Amino acid sequence: MKKNIVCILLSIIIVMVAIPTCASAAVKDGSCNGNSVQYCTTVSTSVSDAVKTLKLRAMVLSANLQIKALVKVAQATPYDDVDWLLARIENIVAPVFAYAESIGATVVCEYEQVVIDGRTVLIDPLKVINV
Repeated sequence: MKKNIVCILLSIIIVMVAIPTCASAAVKDGSCNGNSVQYCTTVSTSVSDAVKTLKLRAMVLSANLQIKALVKVAQATPYDDVDWLLARIENIVAPVFAYAESIGATVVCEYEQVVIDGRTVLIDPLKVINV
């Protein structure tokens, strides 16, 4: 899990460093003038798509961490809070699915069985596919 977090953070840092570099290089040498406009548009579109993909992956990672924390809280309490847990999870994953749909990516749930208050509950960590 720590490797995934480090990988995502490094990817975000690389993209954030690359965006200003590409933008300032295109402006300084005038490569976006004349016939090169199509090339510059393609580069900016691919960078934009990469940023959207990284944002989605960061949202999925954050949602999964929040879900794991909520499961730990639900397991630690002595009263039946499964319905509360499932409602909170639905509130967490709804914006992730909406953003994935808006950029044309697919996010799926990989259900895991967790015992909470003597009940077996299917918890749905997210996974990004088809980016």
